[in-house]
Amino acid sequence: MSDMGSCSNKAAHRVVSSPDLLSLIFSYFRPPFIDVREGSDDYRELQDYSACCGTLYRLATTCKAFQDPALALLWRRIVNLDDFLALFPGWTDLGSYVYDEAFIIAEDVTEDHWARARYYASFVREIYDTQTTWIHPYTWSVLARWCGREPLFPHLESLTRLRLSARSWCPLFFLSPALRHLDLVLVDAPGDEDAAVGNRLLNEIATLCPRLNSLRVQSDMEAATPSLNMIHRFVNLRSLATINMPLRLSELRALARFPHVEALSGTIAILARPAPRSEDGSEDSQDNEETGDEWEERAEEEDGGEEGEEGEEWDEEEESEPESDDAETQPGSSHALIADRPSGLFPLGSFPALKNLHVDGHVKDLKIFLRESLNVPLETLSVNVAKPTRPNKIRRLFAAIASYAPHTLRAFSLKYAEEPRQEPGRFIDMVRPLLSLSLLKSVEFSVVDLPHINDEDILEIAIAWTSLQVFRLPAGKASWRRMGNDTERPTHRALMYFAMHCPNLETLVLPDIAFDGSLFAIPLVKHRLKSLDFEVKDRTSAYPPVIAMVIDLVFPFLDLEHENSPPTPPGSPDPWRTNRLYDKRTHQWPKIKRFLRAIRAGRERGKSLEH
Repeated sequence: MSDMGSCSNKAAHRVVSSPDLLSLIFSYFRPPFIDVREGSDDYRELQDYSACCGTLYRLATTCKAFQDPALALLWRRIVNLDDFLALFPGWTDLGSYVYDEAFIIAEDVTEDHWARARYYASFVREIYDTQTTWIHPYTWSVLARWCGREPLFPHLESLTRLRLSARSWCPLFFLSPALRHLDLVLVDAPGDEDAAVGNRLLNEIATLCPRLNSLRVQSDMEAATPSLNMIHRFVNLRSLATINMPLRLSELRALARFPHVEALSGTIAILARPAPRSEDGSEDSQDNEETGDEWEERAEEEDGGEEGEEGEEWDEEEESEPESDDAETQPGSSHALIADRPSGLFPLGSFPALKNLHVDGHVKDLKIFLRESLNVPLETLSVNVAKPTRPNKIRRLFAAIASYAPHTLRAFSLKYAEEPRQEPGRFIDMVRPLLSLSLLKSVEFSVVDLPHINDEDILEIAIAWTSLQVFRLPAGKASWRRMGNDTERPTHRALMYFAMHCPNLETLVLPDIAFDGSLFAIPLVKHRLKSLDFEVKDRTSAYPPVIAMVIDLVFPFLDLEHENSPPTPPGSPDPWRTNRLYDKRTHQWPKIKRFLRAIRAGRERGKSLEH
């Protein structure tokens, strides 16, 4: 017995003396991520967060061996800067209701105070939501004296929601050479000169964070927006996203040379006049290649001038490429990445690692960029047309995408709005060029005013895209004005077509569906769809219980416990949920789900009685 006890004590001693083993054990108590500023409605999640933090705190105070591994997890992520600044003496609120910048270090900071703060700062790897408006500027002057040229968090790797002000130096405290991910918002620009200061701050980021590989920049400046003419300095980028900061020709050409960029998101502004050469030597577009104005002239020639009046036939030959002797290298071929296609905008081999592309802008900018950049093994393409556009222009855009999209493309999404007072036309006429991309697994459309679509159109889509796993085509917010009137919509047969031709489909969102008297002609399909969302057209003749029975025949494995609508990205309102027209829907789907639950419960009850 004594030998067994001695062996167990030795094993326990080896575990306690190994920081790696302790870190592995303590990692099971890592707190779940919760944005404490926005809160959480999940009581269990909040309870888990509190329990994990409490456990790590008690482990850190148990013995010296546990202290560093436990604190490394407890302080790894900071969601509220107040938790860290409270380490300094006299951290208090001196403000009032009319003065936001009120928190201040009210006592003298000693060597011991600074050493303690630096010890905890050494564990910080992620900072989320660095809102600093409530911190008095005097606090940063105190920290500046102690930091000197060293970063406040020397091992910081991820910084999210950093608000970069042209009139405050506080953001520079968070920049570290170890930083890999940076999400910043440019704010406070009462004058044009602040945009120039913003440019200098972005240059400082490029200098202080040389290993940055993920960058998201959003401009909330009102008077002027800083340019990204220093983007060529971020040579290690793997992901770039810009909001309210268009990517001009010079910046796109710089990005095209980056060897590691896998994800790109932003507004394309090729046809805008290129920015002049910057003082730090960043390139502009005034070189041997064409300028933005020359590209605009070429675009006009290739488009045959401005489109004609509504209803004018579209000449497909306008967008066609010269014929090639090698059929496998023609645009749109499923055997080539179009690497040998000549390009005048970007050199061959541009964007070599690009896999995910999310772009918005005017139709001409998008067409030119996609035509010149879709020569890479792209996997995801998301397009947002910036302003209301006529259907024939959207069809041309689809044709360009279908012509140049690589065979590796698996996910496509489009968001656009038609011009006001335009006849909506037919959806299939616009989307038909894309049906040649037969290997797509995810297709999503967000259309403000959804055109006419019927069962035959759905059948054509389902036959063309048999590999679909996700298909979303919700009725747009403007479509509800005509809901139940003259807008052509599919019937319940559309559900059957998807079930019969798309065996791997997991998520399906359709516009308002009409249910007629032929409901019981639906066969027993038993498709394994998990998520379904649609609305019942006003003039339907079927009742929710009958509709539920039909859906159960086709999709008996639906997950009825979770929200079916796609999640809305942070910071962007849901265009369907926030529009008041959405409230005028018939809201039959929630009722149908209740009957589906009843049918499923009855089936389970019948199975239990059989046994």
